[in-house]
Amino acid sequence: MIAAPPIAAQAAPAQDETIATADLYRLTLDQYKAMIDHAILGDEDRVELLEGLLIRKMIKKRPHSFSTHTLRELLFAMLSAEFYVDSQEPFNAVNSQPEPDLMVVRGKPQDFPDDHPSAQAIALVGEVSYSTLQQDRGVKLRLYARASIPVYWIVNLVDGQIEVCTQPDGAGRYAQMTVYRGDDQVPVVIDNQTLGSIRAGDVLPAHVETEENSL
Repeated sequence: MIAAPPIAAQAAPAQDETIATADLYRLTLDQYKAMIDHAILGDEDRVELLEGLLIRKMIKKRPHSFSTHTLRELLFAMLSAEFYVDSQEPFNAVNSQPEPDLMVVRGKPQDFPDDHPSAQAIALVGEVSYSTLQQDRGVKLRLYARASIPVYWIVNLVDGQIEVCTQPDGAGRYAQMTVYRGDDQVPVVIDNQTLGSIRAGDVLPAHVETEENSL
């Protein structure tokens, strides 16, 4: 009997790694909190709950830290005792517990001894965006608009600008977005009152202003 010739090895067909949105299991906010309470999730896991899904938080480089710190200090100087500014701390929304880079909260930290503030307590949120720009313009924007956060700042390190979103519709969109660059003065509006303004360039690292898209 003549042996059949060997069959040449072939590459396995490429696998489609796309997972349909309908196949994802979404956590409730209570389930997420229980995972934290029972040490299933810890600080080392570096995730946040966005629209029921666990999303990995990105490593922060120095330009991100610079912008976050600078904006926090500038906002803090403008606020009255009726508000405080927090950084990279959670607040509670529907099936979400985002941890924005900045948020202005009505009240004092002592008003929330047992749980994080709810979305109704948030007057302004801000995200400093480089590697997370798509997420901050997408799921984060949709989440904040659904939660009716009145003002959302995106400090866009990719394009060297600050994008201020206002007039949330409660359904995932902001009706208006205004872009500020360089010497433009960004109005700081808290509960429909303009407290002052911040020069856009003061929040952006110098090399972002002068070398756009080079990060």
